Formats: sequence, C-alpha cells, structure tokens
Amino acid sequence: MHRHLRTLLLSLSIGICSLAGTALAQTWPTRPITIVVPFAAGGPTDILARTLATKMSENMGQPVVVENRLGASGAIGMGSVARAKADGYTLLYTPNSVAIIPALFRQLPFDAEKDLVPVSQFARTTLVLVAHPKVGISTVRELIARAKAQPGKLNFGSAGVADPLQLGVELLKTSGGIDMQGIPYKGQGPMLAALLAGEVDLAIVSLQVALAPIQAGNRSNGKPTSPLRTSNLTSTASAGAVRYSTQMNTRVHATD
Repeated sequence: MHRHLRTLLLSLSIGICSLAGTALAQTWPTRPITIVVPFAAGGPTDILARTLATKMSENMGQPVVVENRLGASGAIGMGSVARAKADGYTLLYTPNSVAIIPALFRQLPFDAEKDLVPVSQFARTTLVLVAHPKVGISTVRELIARAKAQPGKLNFGSAGVADPLQLGVELLKTSGGIDMQGIPYKGQGPMLAALLAGEVDLAIVSLQVALAPIQAGNRSNGKPTSPLRTSNLTSTASAGAVRYSTQMNTRVHATD
C-alpha cells in the first residue's frame, strides 16, 4: 500500500507539473491543493480521496483539502474542476462516472475529454451485491427468481443517476430479463445508510463500506438484526444462463 502511494504521488507530481509547464515544475506545490470529490462524504470515493490527501500532504509538505461538491450525478463537482485554472492546485477524484456522464447527458457545462486530463489511477474497487435481510434473498439466482415472479416490486439504491453502481444493477436487469425500480441518492454513503435502514431492498456497493455490516450479518446467520446479505460480483457470477461481472476504478484528474 505505501509503495503504491509513493508511486502514485510521484506520477501525480510528474503529470501535473508537465501539464502546467516548466516554471511550475520547479516550484509546485507552494500552497494548499484542493481535491474535489463530486459525491457525498462518507462513501468509498470520499474515503479513498481523503487517504490520498493525507499522504500527499505528508510527502509534499503542503495542506491537501478534500471538498465534496455533489449534485447532478457528479457533474457539478466535475464542472468546477474543469473551470479551474490549470495550475495543478485543483484536482478531481472520481470513479468511472467521468467517462459515463458525457454518454448519458446531452448538455454538460464542460467537455470531459478536452477540459479534464487523467493523471493517475488510484484504486480498483471490489463491488458486491447486497440485500437487506427483510427481502429474504441471499443469492443472485434467488434475486432473479423473485424479480421475475414479482416484476417491478423490488427496488434498488444507487449513488446517483447513471453512476457505476446503478449501471451495474442495470446490467443485471438486462442480463436476467428482470425489472426493478431504481432509487438514486446523493452518494454511496447516504445510499448505504438507506439500505441498512431497510428503505431500499438491495444495491451494488463497494466492499470497503459494506464489509462491517456483511460480517455482522454472517455472524448472526441472517437474522433480522443482521444488516446485509451479500453476493460477490468480482468473479463472474452465475445465475442460470446469466453471467456477468463488474468493478469500479477511481482516478485523479487535473484541469487541461
């Protein structure tokens, strides 16, 4: 982990300085750096960004501040970085959404390909399909059977419209020939809280935020007090003829 962070910090320094020019390369950074996370605090993207910010500050000797600018499925935060001065002091930390949003929204206040440039990949996140125990399902096969028997009755949470977690469920719906209702939240943190409270039936979430409730559920053998039941999606899952897998990557971007 520490070796990976050192390599990332080096690539960040080289990448950002090369974007901003030779003069900046000789002095950067001389003041605080801002990392914009376009989702709510408490989710895995936010947690990883704060981990990165801490290590950057330790290694570079300057404060690195994380700002959560959420809304419009991440477009507001992404747009704020796209409009920032290309001096290496405003960075974007985001999952695959930066590549997904331009394909799904006709009008955006920025051009992701022209206004933002990837600096480094930071993490590849394990995703799991989880359900609240009240739903009474513990495998993908059971989920598909229930959804086919009761079309449209099950619902699922997502971290926003067209976010990678929602698209993971949409892939499952298409592959399995099932119908479920989506409920978007402003980030994975609020969505997980709703799932734990039983406000939504199931969701695809990052393993690092779901691990504790999953382990609690395993210890209590799926009784009503257990928070979550899970099916791992990192290896190809089989549900009859349905086979699929999904992961999520998070990257650092800078203004071009």
